[in-house]
Order: sequence, then C-alpha cells, then structure tokens
Amino acid sequence: MNGARDSGARAPNDGELPPFSAALRRLISLREIAVLAVFPLVLVGTALLPAETKRTLVFAYTDPTVITAYASHFVHFRVDHLLANLLGYLLVVPTTYLLSTFADRRRLFWTMFATVLLAGPFVLSGLNLAIPRDAIGYGSSGVIMAFFGILPVALYNYARPFFVSDLRARDLPVLFFLVVGIISGIVLPRSDATVAIAVVSGLLAAGYGGFILVRERRARNRLGSPSRPVRPFGYVELPLVGGVLLVGYPLVGFPSELVAANRVVNLYVHFLGFAIAFVAAYVGEVTHVLAETTGADAE
Repeated sequence: MNGARDSGARAPNDGELPPFSAALRRLISLREIAVLAVFPLVLVGTALLPAETKRTLVFAYTDPTVITAYASHFVHFRVDHLLANLLGYLLVVPTTYLLSTFADRRRLFWTMFATVLLAGPFVLSGLNLAIPRDAIGYGSSGVIMAFFGILPVALYNYARPFFVSDLRARDLPVLFFLVVGIISGIVLPRSDATVAIAVVSGLLAAGYGGFILVRERRARNRLGSPSRPVRPFGYVELPLVGGVLLVGYPLVGFPSELVAANRVVNLYVHFLGFAIAFVAAYVGEVTHVLAETTGADAE
C-alpha cells in the first residue's frame, strides 16, 4: 500500500504548512479509500444474507470450525448491531488512517490494517475458546476494537512534531494505561477487581504522564522554545478528534449494560482486540520494523 507518494505533510520545524485540504489531496489516494471501504461493504453484504445462511456462519464455541472462526466476525442479525459497528469503523479507521498518513507512517498503518483484517478474526476466535462455554459468537466489535488499538500509536506519530525532542515511542504505554483506566473505572460494572485495575492504571498513566511532561519541560528549557508556524485549519482539529475518540470510544466498545437485545456483549474479546493490536503496533513503532523506507524518527 505504500507507493511512491509524498511523505507526511510536515516536519517538526516546518516554516509554513500548506492548507489542510491541499495536503489531503496530495496525500490521499482513491485506491486507499477503496481499500478502506472493503470492510464496511462486506459487513453490509453479509447482513443482507438470509438468516439461515448467517446462522451457519456464527462461531459455536462447542463446535468451532476454521470457516466460522473467521466469517462470524462479519455476521450481524440486527440492524442496530450492524449500524453500531459500522459507525465505530467509520469513526476509528479513517481517523487513524489520516493521522498515520500525515505523520508519514503509511507502512505501519497498512501492515496493521491488513493484519487485523486477515488474522484478527482467527486470533480472537481462538482466544475465545480459552473460556469453555456453550455459546455462540458473531459480530465485528472485536475486530473494530483491534483497529482502535492502532489509534494511540497513530496519534503519537502525528503529535510528536508538536514537541521539542523528548516525546518518545516508548512513552506510548501511558495512552494504553489511560484507556484501560477508562474501561475499568467508568465503563465496566463496579467490582473490587475493576476498581483496583482502574486505580492502578490511573496511577500509572498519571505518573508516567507527569514524568513525560517534566522531561519535556527540561528539554524545552535546555534547547529553548523554537517559534511554531501558524497551523491552518485541520492540522490541530485532526488530533483533537483522535484524542476525543481515544477517551470516548471505550464508552461505546465497553458498554456497562452487558445484555442488549438478547445479546451478551463479549467484553473479553473487545479488550483482547484492543490490547493485542496496540502491542503489535507499539512493537512495530519502537523497533522501526515497519518504518518508512526514508527512515523513522530517531528515538
């Protein structure tokens, strides 16, 4: 997916930025938009299948098959379930794609996108079998939460040029702990375990975040505060949208009401999708294995 195209729209010390719309036209290709549209089109197409056909595609934990392990993640029986997952995809994936593209991290995004789409359903279905129960699984929420797991890394890559020098890829766990704290403390049903996880995650996020801010302030004092160009409309708003999604989307992906319309929300697979994808994207970022051919920012 990473053709010979212009790199990101800006560098940390750009003197002047092009209009956001002009940068979009230069960086975004119709081929990439078409690829992004495949997943929602498959969801809609699968939803139009006869109910009898869809029942043969659900993942039965007591009778799993390779076909249902993959296909069940595209099956929806209710319109509201389908629309919720389509909305999640349309919010999370295009935002992550734009952040990655503007940050010149196309290779990381497209590798993770393909991995989630092709291998994610098998991984999530297989891990579901770790909890034996007589139930069935279907729906794409776990896969969409995996796409959500890429967002923190994309947001970091976009935001890094706004800092002087000391924001590093290994600081990314602070965003992971932030999301885990939100999931545990606000979204999940209250219990001793969720309260403990929320407190620990919150303390780790706050402590780690404070350390980053102190280190950044020292770097600014040491290097001085270079003048920043005026950023046209869009450059600041895009990461703001990403930040709102980062703290807000867990409220959708981890509803406190676990039973809705005779469906039990599988929070286990939702969290697995988010955590596994985040770890994979994080490793790809810190090791530079998926860096662009022009080279990644030095740590």
